[in-house]
Amino acid sequence: MAQPVPVLLWAWCALTALAGAAQGSFEVSVSPEAAVVEHGGSVWINCSTTCRDPGAMGGVETSLTTTDRKSGPGWVAFRLVNIKEWASSPQCYFTCNGTIKLVTANISAYRAPERVVLEPLPEMELGQAYNVTCWVLNVAPVTHLTVTLRRGGETLHTETFQSHTGTGPDNITVITEITPQRRDHGQEITCHTALDLTPHGSHFENSSSAVELKVYGAAQGSFEVSVSPEAAVVEHGGSVWINCSTTCRDPGAMGGVETSLTTTDRKSGPGWVAFRLVNIKEWASSPQCYFTCNGTIKLVTANISAYRAPERVVLEPLPEMELGQAYNVTCWVLNVAPVTHLTVTLRRGGETLHTETFQSHTGTGPDNVTVITEITPQRRDHGQEITCHAALDLTPYGSHFENSSSAVELKVYGAAQGSFEVSVSPEAAVVEHGGSVWINCSTTCRDPGAMGGVETSLTTTDRKSGPGWVAFRLVNIKEWASSPQCYFTCNGTIKLVTANISAYRAPERVVLEPLPEMELGQAYNVTCWVLNVAPVTHLTVTLRRGGETLHTETFQSHTGTGPDNITVITEITPQRRDHGQEITCHTALDLTPHGSHFENSSSAVELKVYDLPEEPWLQTSRYIEVGARPLARCGVAGVFPVAGEAWFTLSFGGVSLNFTVTTLDNTATAQGEVWSPSPGQHQLNCTVTVGPVSRSAGQSVLVYRLPEPVLEVNESRTLVNSSVTVTCRSPEADPPGVLLQLRDAERVLVSSPPAQPLVQLHLTAGEEDNGREFTCEATPVSGIPAMKRTSARLTVLYGPRMDDSGCPREWIWKEETEQTFSCLARGNPAPAVVCTKDGVPVSIGVQRQVRREDAGTYHCKASNAHGSASRDVTVQVEYLNILGLALGLVGAAAALTGLGVGGYMYYRSTRIRNYRLRRQQAKQAEQGKPAEQMSLNGATQNTPELEHSV
Repeated sequence: MAQPVPVLLWAWCALTALAGAAQGSFEVSVSPEAAVVEHGGSVWINCSTTCRDPGAMGGVETSLTTTDRKSGPGWVAFRLVNIKEWASSPQCYFTCNGTIKLVTANISAYRAPERVVLEPLPEMELGQAYNVTCWVLNVAPVTHLTVTLRRGGETLHTETFQSHTGTGPDNITVITEITPQRRDHGQEITCHTALDLTPHGSHFENSSSAVELKVYGAAQGSFEVSVSPEAAVVEHGGSVWINCSTTCRDPGAMGGVETSLTTTDRKSGPGWVAFRLVNIKEWASSPQCYFTCNGTIKLVTANISAYRAPERVVLEPLPEMELGQAYNVTCWVLNVAPVTHLTVTLRRGGETLHTETFQSHTGTGPDNVTVITEITPQRRDHGQEITCHAALDLTPYGSHFENSSSAVELKVYGAAQGSFEVSVSPEAAVVEHGGSVWINCSTTCRDPGAMGGVETSLTTTDRKSGPGWVAFRLVNIKEWASSPQCYFTCNGTIKLVTANISAYRAPERVVLEPLPEMELGQAYNVTCWVLNVAPVTHLTVTLRRGGETLHTETFQSHTGTGPDNITVITEITPQRRDHGQEITCHTALDLTPHGSHFENSSSAVELKVYDLPEEPWLQTSRYIEVGARPLARCGVAGVFPVAGEAWFTLSFGGVSLNFTVTTLDNTATAQGEVWSPSPGQHQLNCTVTVGPVSRSAGQSVLVYRLPEPVLEVNESRTLVNSSVTVTCRSPEADPPGVLLQLRDAERVLVSSPPAQPLVQLHLTAGEEDNGREFTCEATPVSGIPAMKRTSARLTVLYGPRMDDSGCPREWIWKEETEQTFSCLARGNPAPAVVCTKDGVPVSIGVQRQVRREDAGTYHCKASNAHGSASRDVTVQVEYLNILGLALGLVGAAAALTGLGVGGYMYYRSTRIRNYRLRRQQAKQAEQGKPAEQMSLNGATQNTPELEHSV
């Protein structure tokens, strides 16, 4: 590190500065005079002198670390590295013929905002005031910071910090108050920062996340009145439409406007009324909109301002100036309103000398504004132009107007007779590669014979000259950096000055590498290529996601002056909210103040973000029979961005399945039939893919073969008392091993051990076995929940069987009643039954009226292929005994005595007969045989029981 200059050296330097007009005086300059460097960065400082002494010695005094010293005739350069002082002032010095001169550079370190945070906003009540707070964290220098709060595209508040003290980083809080209206509901509040270090550094922008406004009405039945526009800026004498609207639901609501301005062209509709305010000559007015709703009046005020753009901007003529003396530069801005929106800037060439605003100005009408700043001209200022620029910024409610004065040339002269200076204009120029520029060499020499020229490797044409100046046009400039030298010979002395000419090439193309489909939460590189650009040191590349800056990169340490291809890479980890956002790459080639500012952008690349937060699920049977086609379902929930983006692959045993897909909300489900022609363990696999994200699920399924069991009856039709064998067996199953069971309708008859392939049942066929159903059941012993059945029915053949249940032996009928003669027999096949009475066939199963002659004995015979059986059936018919009653009456008439005896005897015999008949019927009933009774001429006959025979 360089050592401090001794105190005597400082004193000598001061004396020398006072004697600057002496013969052989010299100047020391530093480049850059001011620089802004990222905290911890580096910068080159070039110290140069006009001293012709070959032994002139130069250096730099600074508390910063210096490296990489370079030097040449009349100049020395140092690289200042690891700059962590927020403000430093290195001093360049040269010793020329024992005289020391110094010049100071100003180095500032910056730190772009670490973070911009907008305080969360509560749910807001309509018409109430709320604070909006933005924090800008760890930024320096704060004096170059601008913070803007926006609601949608509208600027709510802008704040600068030019009066901020301190050079280091600080946390900044910006607060503004809002009173939300209904139209604000759903609008987004954002906070934007700009750290503007131009012309000595870069321009950095950053933004907070957006916060949505949620605005709610105050009370049931309340109404609001609003005016649009709330604020307007109109040219003096102009006009504007004012629209008054209300939320009142009353059809009879009445609205209007109270104003001192002239209103014309009234228009209205449900809930609104509009007026045109014309010939506005009040510089500030406040028309009031009002509505009457259900007897209640509410008003709202609009602010109307009239403006007048600056009538003229005048820069006071400047005198010829003496080197090192102070002079005032005065600018008048005439007849402008409102002055509070005016900004006046004084510039020397591309350098801003002074900027002044008038926010504290009182009065709303037009005024003349005077701006004064002081300058102390240096030799390099000779030939520079001073200009005054006025900006009347009425946004967001009006236009932006700019006006400028005519330029005034600075003429700077040395104090001593005979000394002279040579200057070049422009000192630095940036020209398109292959383009041209005029170089003007001028001198303060008063010698009419002074001769000037230019030394350069570039092609010169179109020479022009005049007293004290000569100009050349440099054409077809293809050197990326060149240093033409202007010189003048004055009274035998030669002086030179060097200009710096840079050639540029705007980016040929800006290309953003295509982005893949992205998985949520994974890191990806975003790559931007900037092709064929020069000079790279003036390039800034910014990658943005929507309106958010992802990454900004500058290239101030880039070596080489020619064109180059630049690659910028940053990493992003996409979130759900990024889906559909656009990534863009923006380049700025900033050649100001010596050239233009070029911007270019890549085509936008859309971010596609996908997520499958949950594993898929499978739903199907664990066991499937060969040839069966059960359904399998595979589903996944939480698909992002939409369930319809899900892509399924469903396979079974390595074979793709056909399926259909359904969606509900963020869930997608695939359904298809599962089948296999061969038994064994098979894998059911489901893969769900959305974008680059895949999730899989698998399930093992056993495909089995269980053939129908075989049921064999050796004689399915057999004679009664024959031997019958029933066999139940199973063909080969896969997996092997079947449990067999033989059963009938009531119970399991026989079961097999697991390894036995068949079971048998031996029986002697009885009549009761006719129609008996046997079932053979096969169940896998492996635990597969399956069963197969085969059934067969046994037919037993036997001859007829007749008994009282089907063919009763006796029937007792009453005369003239309706009766049916019935006689049935059992047998297989079913026997045919024929009944006769007295050799005459009788109809069986036919209803008829009973007559006395129906009484008697019927012979019934049943026959089939296996035999016959017969049975006699007795039918008795009961009727009234009229003959006995008549004989009794005759006897009574002959003799009263005989009547009594005869009547008694008749009564007794009748009671005895009925008694015996009832006892016989009761006895037969106890034996399970129906009583047969026949009354023939009043007598009772007993018929013996008939047995069937086979």
